[in-house]
Amino acid sequence: MTGRVGFNHLGHTVADIAKARRFYEGALGFKFWWDLHCPDELSSRVLQVPPPVGLTATYLSRPDLTIN
Repeated sequence: MTGRVGFNHLGHTVADIAKARRFYEGALGFKFWWDLHCPDELSSRVLQVPPPVGLTATYLSRPDLTIN
């Protein structure tokens, strides 16, 4: 163990996934990894918001970090 503290991914909520992808891929060098479409029953419970949620988690990655 090196004694360092870090994290390997973070989540960020956006209203426009296509716009966010253009920024993260174009300006910051992230690459598309995959999309995860979550059922409303599960995402509603986890996020503690009423359905319908319509959650799509888009994962973008670089060697040092993954964002969704």
